[in-house]
Amino acid sequence: MESIMRTIVDMDKRARERNNQAKKDLEQVDTEILAQSEAMKAREQARAKQKILQIKAENEEKISRSLSDISEKSAEVSKSLDDLYAQKGEQWANSLVQMALKD
Repeated sequence: MESIMRTIVDMDKRARERNNQAKKDLEQVDTEILAQSEAMKAREQARAKQKILQIKAENEEKISRSLSDISEKSAEVSKSLDDLYAQKGEQWANSLVQMALKD
């Protein structure tokens, strides 16, 4: 009878050890999964940040080119108006004086 009890106690002890080891293994797996998840998250955030910086640089370049184009066109229009004024400014002034005198 005593050997049966001892066998049961030993079996219970081994079962508890296995159960404790399984819990430790599960905790280790959970820790590894969490670490891998955090690493993946960090990699994705870094990749997204790089993409954002790339898009930002591309947009800034487009804006710079657009502003340059607008500035060139504005300078062209301004020069054209200055040239036109140089050619016809006196005529316009005389026309305005004539209109003012008619009234």
